[in-house]
Amino acid sequence: LFYFYRNFQESNLAQMKTVHPHAFVFRQEKNIPGIYDRRRYEQYQLTIECVPEDGAVGSRGCLGPTALVQRRKVFHHNLTKIVRKHHQAFLSTLNPPLSIPDEKVVRWHPAFPLEKIPGVEPAPLPKPPITEAYTTARDVLNVAQSNMAPRVKQALAGVAAKSEEKGEGGGASESTARSEPELDPALRGIPKALLEKIRQKEAARAAAAITRDPLREKQLEMIARLPEFCRIVRIFFVAEKKAAIPWDSVVQKLSESHTSGLSTVSVEEHLHYLLELAPSCGQWMKCVTCGPKKCKYIKISKNADIKLITKKLEEIGKELRK
Repeated sequence: LFYFYRNFQESNLAQMKTVHPHAFVFRQEKNIPGIYDRRRYEQYQLTIECVPEDGAVGSRGCLGPTALVQRRKVFHHNLTKIVRKHHQAFLSTLNPPLSIPDEKVVRWHPAFPLEKIPGVEPAPLPKPPITEAYTTARDVLNVAQSNMAPRVKQALAGVAAKSEEKGEGGGASESTARSEPELDPALRGIPKALLEKIRQKEAARAAAAITRDPLREKQLEMIARLPEFCRIVRIFFVAEKKAAIPWDSVVQKLSESHTSGLSTVSVEEHLHYLLELAPSCGQWMKCVTCGPKKCKYIKISKNADIKLITKKLEEIGKELRK
C-alpha cells in the first residue's frame, strides 16, 4: 500500500490500464495475506502484478532505474496521444476548421481547453465471481415458487408487480432540442463576408502558431527584445566615449539595464544573435578579438542610425512570423 496526497481510487487504476495496457496484470484473488497483519482474507481482492520487459528486472528482483524511466516515457507518450486526439477533434470544430497532421503540431491551439477535456476512459478491471443473490421479490418468486404456500406465493407476486410498476413510471426522460448558437451582439451589423475573412486569417495565424518550430519561436522571442538591446548598447558607448568595450562589460550592462531581467547567459545568446543579424542592419556592430589573451571586444559604428536599425529588426521579425 502507498500513501497519496490525492485520492487514488480503483477508477484511476482502470485509467492507467487504458493508457498503458501491458504494464500490469490485474486479477481477483482470495486468501491473499495482508501487508500489515499477514492475515489471509477470505474475500476476493484485486491484485496488481508488474509486467517487466526483458532484462528490466534487477538483481534484487525489482525494476531498475532505467526500466522505471522507460515505463514512464511510454506512459507519457501514450497519454499525449490521447490528448492529441482531443486536440484534433477541437481543431475540426473551429470556424473554419483546421486540418493539421499530428506530427507537425508542436504546441496546443491557444483556445484549446486542456483542463476541460474528458478524463481517460477507464478500462474494465476483473470483478469478483458473481454469487447468486436475491435482490427483488420477483427473484425469490422465480426460484422458490414450487415450494411455497399459495398465500405466500400470492403475496410475493403482488409485491413484484408493484415494484415493476414503480420502475416503469420513473424511467421517463426529457429531450432537449439543439439550437444554433446566437451571434455575439458585438458582431451584429458586420458583413458575413468580412467576418469569414477575419476568421480565415485567425485560423491561418493559429495554424502557424501550433506548427511553428521551437527554434523559430525562440528566435521570435529574442528578436522582439533586440531593439531595446540596440538602444542600451548605443547609450553605453556614448557614455563611455570608447571605440571598443570589453564583451563582459557589455553583457553586464545589458543584464542590469534590460527590463526583462535576463541572466548573463541569456544576454550572451541575444548578443550573439544581434551580431548574427548585424550584416542585415548595415554592419553597425561587430565583435573583435585582440591582445595576447585574445579578449573579445564590441565595436559599433558611430554614424549608425538606431531608428533605422530598429525598423530593420522589426521587418526581420515580421518575415519570421510568416
